[in-house]
Amino acid sequence: MKYTPPPESRPIERDMTRDKPWAWFQKAALNKIRSQCDDAKSAIAVYLALCEIASDEQSNNFRASMDKIAAKCCLSRRTVFSKLNELEFNGLVEIHRSATNENFKMPSAYILLRCETNARP
Repeated sequence: MKYTPPPESRPIERDMTRDKPWAWFQKAALNKIRSQCDDAKSAIAVYLALCEIASDEQSNNFRASMDKIAAKCCLSRRTVFSKLNELEFNGLVEIHRSATNENFKMPSAYILLRCETNARP
């Protein structure tokens, strides 16, 4: 039986067509992170930050600095670097690292990849 709160305490329901913007992620990717990554909480935070940036850019292919990703997921640059490597190893993101010179480093390019599921119909 579905619970219906009294009218005075009922929250305003979300309208997906009106209440924008939304960020989307693939649930299979979260399940893969939980099962494959050390410190899954941090890996999920980094993955969701990447999804949010992709949503902002309206593309699964985007550039972002390490500082921007770290700020979005509230983690240190060192942790983000480590978790990005894990996400890449697990086939969830493709990273094209930018060249560095002594004065400037371009943000790396990221492509969020489809998580292939092994589920059978």
